[in-house]
Amino acid sequence: MNRLVKIPLYVCCILGLFCMNAYASDVKLCEQLFKSKKYEKAVTVCQRSCSLNEGASCGNLGTLYSRGLGVREDVNTAEKYYDIACSLDDGKGCVDLGKLVLADALFSKDYSRVIKYYEKACNLNEGEGCSMLGFLYTRVKGIENYSKAKKYSEKACSMNEGNGCMTLGTLYYSGYGVGKDYSKTMKYLEKGCSLNDRESCVALGNLYHNGNGVKQDYNKAMKYWEKACNLNDGDTCNVLGFLHTGGQDKDNYNKAKKYYEKACSLHNHEGCTGLGRLYANKQDYSNAKKYYEKACDIHDSNGCLLLGLLYNNGQGVSKDYSKAKKYYEKACSMNGANCGGLGLLYLGGEGVRQDKTKAKEYFGTACAKGDELSCDVYRKLNEQGY
Repeated sequence: MNRLVKIPLYVCCILGLFCMNAYASDVKLCEQLFKSKKYEKAVTVCQRSCSLNEGASCGNLGTLYSRGLGVREDVNTAEKYYDIACSLDDGKGCVDLGKLVLADALFSKDYSRVIKYYEKACNLNEGEGCSMLGFLYTRVKGIENYSKAKKYSEKACSMNEGNGCMTLGTLYYSGYGVGKDYSKTMKYLEKGCSLNDRESCVALGNLYHNGNGVKQDYNKAMKYWEKACNLNDGDTCNVLGFLHTGGQDKDNYNKAKKYYEKACSLHNHEGCTGLGRLYANKQDYSNAKKYYEKACDIHDSNGCLLLGLLYNNGQGVSKDYSKAKKYYEKACSMNGANCGGLGLLYLGGEGVRQDKTKAKEYFGTACAKGDELSCDVYRKLNEQGY
């Protein structure tokens, strides 16, 4: 006959405490490994704590699979873990699940699942969920609802979610769903910018630069644009680079270079082209070529045109009309205003058979898109009967 073995109560307590400590340790370790980017180890530990219904760990697993960090990228598995996290009332998991299904919603135009997940996140006091609802109800055609946008953006902003403040400021600026109120516009945009929301900083810079709703103040505009650039807004870095271009002021040149370099590092194609121009103006064609190439690779028509011009003129490279033609063609295909480069080749018969009729066609295309130099050449060719 089997005898029941009695385990002393203190032993049970010790075992229970050990299990609880091990559980808490896994939860903490999952987060630590994730934040320290030790992704392969994080996968194992997070799976263990997720299996014990720890929502944040499941959410971290979703992120690892969605980005292919420490595991093979697998969107379906990512969605599964985000769904588990959200069902366990992990607000961030709900936000990340909403973001994951948003891409499909943009094509299907069915935002019901996205809204469901963001609403749950917002109800769990996850500020980003409230902010995303404000964004959707303000900017997505077909589901605009400015009263809901205001409601969710107010909650997001009250929870110090900068983008919610930005949406709220935009509503008061436009008057959508609320009365126009520039003082409230400034109040919410300033709060958003103070919370490091770069869109709020950009908007404040624009308002001060243009004098919309506030007294025009270029110094304040620059201050807010500089902050936006520091927050990695590539477009604003490019604008600052442009504003510091020109003249012989060495300090201005260095500032322009700094801003263009940052813009380009953020894959802003105009910033790469601007940086290339700075080097070309200093007759440093080797660096000009480097940045024109980068700009052209990320589909900047002006970068391709200027790169073609270097090969056309043999500046910093061996003269090569076939390469010039290649880059001129790419520039022209992206922006008709830059078809004048091809016009030049056919006008002079450089690397191609001279054909002034064809040259006129290219100059005409560029002229129609607003390139004045091409218009001048087009008129002259027209006068000559081509």
